Amino acid sequence: MISDVVAGALVEAIGAAGNRLGAAAVAVANRRRGEDLEIARWFDTYCLTSDPPELPDLSPDLSEQLAGLLRSNEVQAVLHELLAARLTDAPEADVERIRAVFDLTLSADLPELGGLGEVLFGYYDGQICDLTGRLEGTQPAMLAQVRAEALAARMIAILGAIERHAAALSKRPGRQTEASFLARYRRHVIEHHGRIDPPDFERRRRVPIAELYVPPAIVEVADSEPLGQPREAASEMDLWTLAGVIDRTVLLGDPGGGKTTSANVLMHYHASRPDRRVPFLVTLREFAAADPPERSVAGHIEYKLETFYQCPAPPGLVPGLLLTGAAMVIFDGLDELLDAARRVEVTAIVERFCAEYPLAPVLVTSRQVGYEQARLDDHQFTRYRIGGFGDDQVSDYVRKWFAQDDSLDASEAGRSAGAFMDESASVPDLRTNPLMLALMCILYRGEGSLPRDRAEVYEQCAALLFRKWDARPRQRGNQRTDSPDGRNGRSGHPARRDALGRVSSFRCPTRGQRGWPWPDALQSTQGFLVDTNHRAYPDAR
Repeated sequence: MISDVVAGALVEAIGAAGNRLGAAAVAVANRRRGEDLEIARWFDTYCLTSDPPELPDLSPDLSEQLAGLLRSNEVQAVLHELLAARLTDAPEADVERIRAVFDLTLSADLPELGGLGEVLFGYYDGQICDLTGRLEGTQPAMLAQVRAEALAARMIAILGAIERHAAALSKRPGRQTEASFLARYRRHVIEHHGRIDPPDFERRRRVPIAELYVPPAIVEVADSEPLGQPREAASEMDLWTLAGVIDRTVLLGDPGGGKTTSANVLMHYHASRPDRRVPFLVTLREFAAADPPERSVAGHIEYKLETFYQCPAPPGLVPGLLLTGAAMVIFDGLDELLDAARRVEVTAIVERFCAEYPLAPVLVTSRQVGYEQARLDDHQFTRYRIGGFGDDQVSDYVRKWFAQDDSLDASEAGRSAGAFMDESASVPDLRTNPLMLALMCILYRGEGSLPRDRAEVYEQCAALLFRKWDARPRQRGNQRTDSPDGRNGRSGHPARRDALGRVSSFRCPTRGQRGWPWPDALQSTQGFLVDTNHRAYPDAR
């Protein structure tokens, strides 16, 4: 029934607001998530005080259209603005602006409904006022906490976006134009991001996600514990579960742990269904190639739509999608900005973007190492960590990897996968890293076996990266060549290969050797980074 949809839209907005406030409360108090989520529980269990208003008889077609609009991100955006206004005791002038936005939203899609917008807005405003009054009467300390500066910052940002929301609606392209663009863009995303480029140096392969991707385990990182060490007994989730909770989110991982792959899989996941948010990818290395960046974040998205996806957006559509939360943004590769000061600057830009578009979900990926130097605001962002593969995930990936080898039939691929699992059991920690595992598969394919010595496995995997990868720098779209002589590339500079090679010998000494003492490894690598202008001396350490 349409009345259920009317009430359900408000219940969804109240629950989402509670989750945001609860996350902010946990961050402010530096508590573990789940131990003190009283605010989130209160909002999530709140019951509306009255039934929805009686609506005029509508045709089945019109009822279906209204139901779809009430479930949309556009209406959710208005309800979040109204919640923010009432919970922060904003002036009535703000509420009137929100009312105008709601009328614009309704009339743009369903002009035949006439005065129905006034009836629905009156119901929603009345229910939210009742919620605020009940909170004030039964939980005054909680309301004071909600209105505290640290927790109210997000709501204040939502209120600050009302005028831009109204302006975006007035400039909104026609529904048919918008729908046509979104359908084309989603097709481009599905085609481009729906395939994985495994690190195969013999030939470029683009493998469909389902045929190779193995989801890693992901855990939330508690604020009270060292970065990179998930809290004890933290529940694991997969990438699909993470996709449902992205709001202000950081995804951390080790080199080769699958951060960029996760970003691409999430792009495909969201684009594959029209009822999911429109995903935009911002590769931070590209965005921050110039200092300062040549475009705003929204401008960069529009630029990539036109130049890469060959699908220019109608004027004003991208800001409109971001303002209503109908789009999400993935910022990939914060760690790939090698200068720490540059990372801090870009972190600030991401935070400013979040303030300008407070309803747009944001995911930032980064390596764990160096993240502390440019850490995003803990009052806003929740951190998660990608874990290494377990034995079952390793087996699943290896089976899929050898099944992609055109030179093997199904039985041969199965035997190769089994033999690989047996031989790689001697280095179980190396194969937990997805990139190392892929390199080891390449080694096995080329030689028919793996080296028995741990150091030799590491050395040969390093050789694949340092020699073969660097021999084809222009074939990789994300190859770094930050200076004319390539000194800041991934590993092309001979000194870098030497430094990284010695570090690998420190980690994996050959038999009969003690390895490289850590102070020597640290000093030598510091010297290399300084000599190649890679980092200032304190950052090199």
